[in-house]
Amino acid sequence: SGFPKNNDFRANSSRASMNLDASINLKITFSEAFEGTERVLSVNEDRVQIKIPRGIRSGAKLRVKGKGNIQPGTGKRGDLYLIIEVESHQIWELEGNVLRAELPVSFDEIALGAEVIVMTPDGEAQLSIPSGIKPGQSLRLKNKGWPIKNGRGDLIFTLKLDLPKEWDPKELELINQLYKIRINDPRKDWVQSARL
Repeated sequence: SGFPKNNDFRANSSRASMNLDASINLKITFSEAFEGTERVLSVNEDRVQIKIPRGIRSGAKLRVKGKGNIQPGTGKRGDLYLIIEVESHQIWELEGNVLRAELPVSFDEIALGAEVIVMTPDGEAQLSIPSGIKPGQSLRLKNKGWPIKNGRGDLIFTLKLDLPKEWDPKELELINQLYKIRINDPRKDWVQSARL
């Protein structure tokens, strides 16, 4: 999105000298791949405007007819192939048609459940965290993920328990009360299974 970017390339013939087709590796951002973008490339001293479609993936090939290498003496010209490389993202990871991310959650949100505001590629959305869900389990937002031919894939959030580096004294006091009345022994089954 925004203004097209200018890149200078010297196209290399991809096979034997009689093959006039050329290929270029083109790196784009995760956001550009999601939204689609345009680039203006300088190839063999020609300016070539490229439209990169929304939802493109790493490894995809775009063909630009008649913009490859020129055969000396004849003026005959091959095609240009752009091989797309999408940069990784700090939060999102594309897996098939699904966008995945870890979602930090607090101890009370895990225990009690909560309605939380999460960020999606389109902006904010509301996500329901059910009471008693465990860290490492996942929640899904349908049709909010990667652009595909007939719509959108899903978003999947894997819950990651985020504990503070330092507890407030009031929080520690409440946790101590919880410790005194806790019924569950988290290592009961583990101890039995760990015996040799």
